[in-house]
Amino acid sequence: HKNRISNLKGVIERLKHLETLILYDNELRDLEDVLTTPEALGIELVYAELFENPVAEEPNYKQRVLAAIPTL
Repeated sequence: HKNRISNLKGVIERLKHLETLILYDNELRDLEDVLTTPEALGIELVYAELFENPVAEEPNYKQRVLAAIPTL
């Protein structure tokens, strides 16, 4: 956390067996980008912390995350 991460491109692709993603208090601004990345790569997250990012302020944030990543 607190790494000023603004997107997941170029990073998450290298983490093929990722189950836990803790990125709270960063600068993630595009929820659609965040939600598309794990699914597109076949990563099955079981735990994710994305709070205290601008994406967490988007409407229906929690419901959208759970719907997009059903393994959480």
